[in-house]
This record gives sequence, C-alpha cells and structure tokens, in this order.
Amino acid sequence: MTFQLSDITFMQVLIFITVAKESSFSKAALKLHMTQPAVTKSIARMERQLSIPLFIRTTRQIDLTREGDYLYRQWKPVFFSMEQALHTVRLWQEEQQMRLRVGLTSTTNPELYFWPLADAFQKKYPQIQLSVESDSMEILRDKLLSGEYDLVFLPDFERYSLEDQTLGWRWAARDHVWAYMSPEHPLAAEKNLTLAQLAPYGLMVLSESNNPNYIKDLTEMFQKENLTPKITRSMKNAYTIKSSIRDLAEIIIADAYFDIPTGSSIVRRPVVGHENGIICAFHRDHTLTGVKDFLEMLP
Repeated sequence: MTFQLSDITFMQVLIFITVAKESSFSKAALKLHMTQPAVTKSIARMERQLSIPLFIRTTRQIDLTREGDYLYRQWKPVFFSMEQALHTVRLWQEEQQMRLRVGLTSTTNPELYFWPLADAFQKKYPQIQLSVESDSMEILRDKLLSGEYDLVFLPDFERYSLEDQTLGWRWAARDHVWAYMSPEHPLAAEKNLTLAQLAPYGLMVLSESNNPNYIKDLTEMFQKENLTPKITRSMKNAYTIKSSIRDLAEIIIADAYFDIPTGSSIVRRPVVGHENGIICAFHRDHTLTGVKDFLEMLP
C-alpha cells in the first residue's frame, strides 16, 4: 500500500490549516511567525506533492477549493487531537519528574505569604521540586495561560482577569487593606482608618490604562460605602510607585504583602472592615497531582 502523505510534513499541514482558517497568506504568516513568501511556497509545494489544487487565488482574496475545504475539515480535528495528545504526554512526563513551576509577583514580599507555605509543602512532599520565578502580573497571567507555569501568585484584584480567562483561583493569604503614607500625612497619627476618613485625601494609584483591575477593585471597595476614591496621581506600575515614595504626598492603597519598606519614610495603617491579599491562580483542568496537593495546603 502506497502512503500518499509520506512526503508531507506536519509543518506543511499546520501551514495549510492556518492559511485556510485565516483566509490569508499574510495573516497566517504572522500567526506562524514566518515570512509570507515562505508560507506561499509551502502551500504551492504541497499542491504539487498532492497534485491537488487547495486554494483559489484572486487579487483580493483566497478561497479553498472543494478539495481543499474537504481536506481542511478532515485534517483540522485530527491535527489538533495529535497536538493535544502530545500536550497530555508531556504533562505525564512532568508529573513523573514531579516538578511544579511557580510564578510570583515581583513587587510582593514572598516571605510574607509564599515561602512559609512552600517550606511546609516541601516537608510534606519532598519528592516534588518547586521551580520558582518572579515576574510582572501581566507576564505571569500570560505564562499561566500558555502552560509555562503551573501556579502563579497575584494580588487579588487580578481575579477579574482570571475569571474572564476561565482560570481558577484560591486565596493564598489575606489581611486588612492597608493605607501607606508619609509619616507627615495628617492621617498618619491615626491607629486605624476608615474609607470615610480616606475619601477626602488624594490617592496614588496604578493607572487604569495599564492596570484596570486595580482601579475596578478600588472603586468597588469605596462604592460599597457610597464613596468615591480621590485619585490624584496615576503610575504605570508598582515599580514606579515604589520609586516615588521619597516624595510621597498621597496615600497608597495596597495589601499587606506589597514589597515597600516601612519605617522612617513610610508608615501604614489598616483600613477597618476591608480585606485583600494574594491569590493562587491555576488552570481549572490541571492534571498534575502536585498542583492539587499544593492547592490543598492553601489556608
């Protein structure tokens, strides 16, 4: 029996499926991180190898031929089933290797919420290796989605994005909402604060364009008491907030785990009646035993 696909590579099939899906050589090239001539050449070669026209080309668009459409509908589910099977096998390998890849937010203090938990986990499951890295919130979310991380730890206001992306999350650590400020600030003399006390004063916040989840969470917290936060200064990210504390005139609303030094230049006061903290995010359809074991140890 002659196997008619013996000369066709998996890459050729992937290129064909992508071009058919996008109805465009240029869009397919972008998706595949290839040049358009390379994509066009691959399709032309495949048509010669099969002796079958796959696309009808015009100056404005490309369309599948009857034969091309049939092959696309038949090959697409098979190809992606193979991809999924390979992904599953790799998960099995990782489970055998017993390694969990964990991502932490680089502007939090992991000594306050992660390392005590990690130490307890390692004592209970010494056969599981923890590979821990830190990065920005956005990169952590993206790498969790792509499978580069098994677990990521984020400020709890990131739950909005996780829910939109069908990722699961659980609390890892919770405490009062905290107000950070200069020792010279009028509210620094107070032992505890309410939102009503905070409302008249200016806040330094993460900018809505770069961190919409933070603003959404902050606004909802104030709205629960029929108040509006007075935002007077927006910063691109938590790094720029940390670098601005020397001349801090505003108040920063954050959690207890924000990696910002307190002492002579910064003090913090708890906000009565409100909590926030750190969450642990994961794929809802995770298959690694170690992920389940780790999640069960969360408080």
